[in-house]
Amino acid sequence: MLAMSSSMSTTSRPARLSRARATPGRQRTPDSDTASGLYDDAIDVFRKIGDRRCTASTYKNLGVIAGVRGEDERATALFVDAVRVRYELGDYVGLAECFEGLAESLAAEGRSADATRMRAAAGQSARSMVPAQRDGRTHPPSRSSIDEAVRFALAVSRSPGPTTAHT
Repeated sequence: MLAMSSSMSTTSRPARLSRARATPGRQRTPDSDTASGLYDDAIDVFRKIGDRRCTASTYKNLGVIAGVRGEDERATALFVDAVRVRYELGDYVGLAECFEGLAESLAAEGRSADATRMRAAAGQSARSMVPAQRDGRTHPPSRSSIDEAVRFALAVSRSPGPTTAHT
């Protein structure tokens, strides 16, 4: 079962998602139904108590589950929700996982041009999160690439259907 925290493991969640999508028989299972139900209950609790960080993590985790189940449009919408909340919180590190998951769900939808652009924006924003060292001092990252990636993620959620044919 997926953890509700954003704890690190040896394999990133998006990498596990890619492997799960590559396996035959993407479908609902009793385990995915149980996990999805638990996260749906959790998100209601987190909203009621105002825990936006856990709300964002739960959106992301629901996106992973939707992707594994083959519910690619739902996965995209959930990853976009996670991006929106992480950005509002100023959690730029948490955005990286959300961007990767969003790129995977766009690719699974057949929106390869959008997925490629999201991966590029995610890579650029991740590079900008590494503090620059100049004159022996650490300087904060530039927000411009992060802002651009978030704008693209929000715009992509309003885009209709596949931008390229399924291959």
